[in-house]
Amino acid sequence: MQYKQKDPAFLFYTSDFYTGVAGMTMEERGQYITLLCIQHQQGHLTEKIICLTLGVKSIKEIPYIIEKFNVDENGLYYNSRLEIETTKRDNFCKSRQKSIESRWKNKK
Repeated sequence: MQYKQKDPAFLFYTSDFYTGVAGMTMEERGQYITLLCIQHQQGHLTEKIICLTLGVKSIKEIPYIIEKFNVDENGLYYNSRLEIETTKRDNFCKSRQKSIESRWKNKK
C-alpha cells in the first residue's frame, strides 16, 4: 500500500485574491485566507469548524467571507476556486509522477 502525502501547497494567484477581497477589511481577509488554508488541508468545512476557527458564534457574523464559499450536498462549505486549483495541481503532479515512472521503466 502506497502512502499518499497531502500536498503542502496550492497555486495562489495574488491578483485574483486581491481583487476578490478588495471590499473586505484586513481582519476579514485574514479570516478568509485562514479558511482557505484549512479547506486545503482538511477538505470541506463544517459550520462548527468555521465558527471555532474564526472565533464567531454564527456564520451570520461573517457574511462577506461566507459568500465566498459554496455549500455541498452534505451541508459543508468549500471555496470552488480553491477546489479547481487543487484538482489542477493534483492532476499535474500525477502526470509528472507517471512520466518519472515511465522513464525509470525505460532505463531498466
